[in-house]
Amino acid sequence: MRAVALGVCGTDREIVAGKYGSAPPGQERLVLGHESLGRVEEAPSGSGFERGDLAVGIVRLFGSVNANRSHYEMALDTLMRANKDWLVQLITRRVPLERFAEALERRPGDIKVVIDFQR
Repeated sequence: MRAVALGVCGTDREIVAGKYGSAPPGQERLVLGHESLGRVEEAPSGSGFERGDLAVGIVRLFGSVNANRSHYEMALDTLMRANKDWLVQLITRRVPLERFAEALERRPGDIKVVIDFQR
């Protein structure tokens, strides 16, 4: 996949502020941005993906500590059936990749800030 956009959430802001988080053992950096959108460039046969498809990367099985697999599946099912126009309206601010640090600034009215990889 090639990155298209990356969501910045409250967790990312708290890590940047030094409230918690550290690089994995043996690594120097902690990569932020567990909310991502990408375009498929190559996919294995039978995967259900084709070149050009948009896909969301998932880096962990559960969205929160209190969720279990059934919660995750219900949320995923709900998102898949959601009105796409409504979901897009949740993006209240887009920041170009060159100015990514602006995405970490909390502004009044922010719901979802997206770092846009598209030029």
